[in-house]
Amino acid sequence: MHLDDFVTEDGIACIRVSADGEGQSLKTDASARAVPVHRKLLERGLVDYAEIMLRHREA
Repeated sequence: MHLDDFVTEDGIACIRVSADGEGQSLKTDASARAVPVHRKLLERGLVDYAEIMLRHREA
């Protein structure tokens, strides 16, 4: 998983499962998807942390 895999789709925080990033692969093309981030992970700040890390990377 890479920071770029954190996306928002239709206002829902998701983790993108794809072969787009370095070292990422899928069993089949049909495996690509966006998985909603679980409520407990949202409550614990996973998406906020990813956003902070992205800002630091871009700075």
